[in-house]
Amino acid sequence: MQFTAKLTSISKFSEVPGEVMPFVQFQANLKKVELKGNEEVAILQIEGTDCYHPVVLKGAKLGAIEKELADIDAKLSAEARAKLKKVLKE
Repeated sequence: MQFTAKLTSISKFSEVPGEVMPFVQFQANLKKVELKGNEEVAILQIEGTDCYHPVVLKGAKLGAIEKELADIDAKLSAEARAKLKKVLKE
């Protein structure tokens, strides 16, 4: 079964809601990225679950985001893909 990831928000790291922060910190640690507060982060919510998949947007590529999601049996919703494509200027 493939899940759908919808875009819930794009905000600065320092403005990420508390309930999502552990997901952001986990991804940052996993990717060895140090977040200082002003980095833009896209928050994707995996529909049908309580999970979030945050993406640090600096240097991100849409194809890489889609690959990450495929690795966890998820895909971007059409709306999320369109918004990210616009934000990433791809």
